[in-house]
Amino acid sequence: MNETRTGDPTSTADDRAVAAIRAWVAVYTKGLPAPMAADRQSLIDGDLGDETEAAEWLGETDGLARQRWSRWLRGVPADITWRVDQQRRTTKPRRTHVQISKGQGAAIAVASIYYVALLAGMFAQPSFREWTAMPAASLGMGLCVAGLLIAIPRPRAGFIVGMIGTGLAFVSMWWLYPFLLPLPIVLGYRLAREPKAAPPSPTGT
Repeated sequence: MNETRTGDPTSTADDRAVAAIRAWVAVYTKGLPAPMAADRQSLIDGDLGDETEAAEWLGETDGLARQRWSRWLRGVPADITWRVDQQRRTTKPRRTHVQISKGQGAAIAVASIYYVALLAGMFAQPSFREWTAMPAASLGMGLCVAGLLIAIPRPRAGFIVGMIGTGLAFVSMWWLYPFLLPLPIVLGYRLAREPKAAPPSPTGT
């Protein structure tokens, strides 16, 4: 039993799930102080190791991959909330408040719910969970949701993250491209409506 985990206590037959979770941790901790990011990665690795040990002890490793994919999807909002909280603690505020209209907020909320529902619907399909491109497709959709949320305080950063996610999802699921169109529309609208700094007044006036 221990031979399957030589060198990595989290490794089982679902290494793709572990790799996707670690990649997601790297994404949402990027830009944070190195010790903070390392502590978060260590915490997640510890959870994965304990999860693997418990599954092997109970003889339930066959369902471990499905459990991890589901847990990762359900934990994305909490991960993003954690990142925002850490960012707030480690950086000086640049604005006293977030400038966003009700229309932009509503569009982002609707699009976020739409993408979460779309991804949840995919996970409900057994064929999707067994699909070889599922890790890339899931990460892409997760980045789409992250981009929408990031766009609330930082439209430009949210647009970049969201478009990376859209590109990744498109490469994995090109036949669903019509369902991916709302994100660039919403993020483009948010970016275009971002308040611009007032130009300096001409001297002598």
